[in-house]
Amino acid sequence: MMDPTLWSSLYIHLQRPSTKLLRQVAYFAEVCFARSKDIPLTFAISISNLFETSRMQPLILALIAHEARWSRIAINFIRPNSLYFPKIMADMGVGNIVHLKTAGADHLKEFHFNFPQWFIYSMTLPFRHLETLRIASSDFMVRDVAESTLKSWLPLSPNLTELEVEGQDHFIVSVSQILQRDFRQGKEGTSYTPPFLLPKLRILIASPHLLSNLTCPALEKYVLNYQAGDFMHGAHDFLAFVERSTPPLHTLHVRDWCSFSDLEALRGYLIPSITSLAIIRPGEELIDILSRRSEGGVFSVLPGLEHIELHNFEEAYFKDISKLLVSRWKDAAGAHRSLKSVKLVQCFDPIPRFLTMLRSAEPIDYDEMTLAVQRIPDKWREITRCAADGLQFFFD
Repeated sequence: MMDPTLWSSLYIHLQRPSTKLLRQVAYFAEVCFARSKDIPLTFAISISNLFETSRMQPLILALIAHEARWSRIAINFIRPNSLYFPKIMADMGVGNIVHLKTAGADHLKEFHFNFPQWFIYSMTLPFRHLETLRIASSDFMVRDVAESTLKSWLPLSPNLTELEVEGQDHFIVSVSQILQRDFRQGKEGTSYTPPFLLPKLRILIASPHLLSNLTCPALEKYVLNYQAGDFMHGAHDFLAFVERSTPPLHTLHVRDWCSFSDLEALRGYLIPSITSLAIIRPGEELIDILSRRSEGGVFSVLPGLEHIELHNFEEAYFKDISKLLVSRWKDAAGAHRSLKSVKLVQCFDPIPRFLTMLRSAEPIDYDEMTLAVQRIPDKWREITRCAADGLQFFFD
């Protein structure tokens, strides 16, 4: 007898598929869905460089036909070259729109999609098990689509633990107005929308402009994935959000620190509760801020910082970052030392073998380690002394 669980998980990745191939894939998906019977479905599809979006419809319709069984679903349409933008817009006719009514209901745990303009949302039942929701916009997102998408999902997702909202500038601005059509009249007759409560959200990946409409009292990690326009205003939204939510926020991940042009705006995100900081493409402003101390010797910014993660750090700043790490570890020994680990991602190649040996799970050959120490380049010596003293290093 055929086991239906063998057919309940399906991953499809296509690059510039032909119409014939898409029809074959849609048929194959229908067979899998039928053979999986009533088992909850895990389905992921990624299509890149498809210039006529209407050709996706048979596959999407096959998936929609079994939406009541959705468990973990990911739909990713990777846009083609912008040269084809007018053709794509013309291709997004009314005939391509599909309706979501149940979208997994009691089964849905995770949903990722970046083409929400394909859907009309008619869901009414709450998603009691939905924990992860990722909504990314394409270049063809319009304001009404952005608003209706989040307005349809968030009120039905009381147990959401991770939310990612990503998009272009016009999408971000639209999202920040997500609830603005449900007006409540204030004392002076002005329109007012209370922040939307997500009581169990632990991870938020979004522009700071979205924060003014959210309250997340359980938030532990914030990933700032887009920063545009008024830098200082974004920091104000962030600080107001923290004051309103009073979350146990301890992790801050900034995907592009170079987007900050204002030093004070940059400082606004470094609140004292942050113990883990991850930065992509950090600049000298970050080093300067993290190195500052008060008169008592305590670091004035992020005094409790335990983990630093740096991505794509430029070689020109090696001496500065080395000085920062040494000061956070060696010079702050004792009561003022909080730093425990450092992770370097695509930084400072090559990494001295001594540092990689310390992280190895293999038994240490002390003769080999002694030789590795002797071969450490001069510029790495202070960092390796910290590593030998107990500061943990990770590399990727």
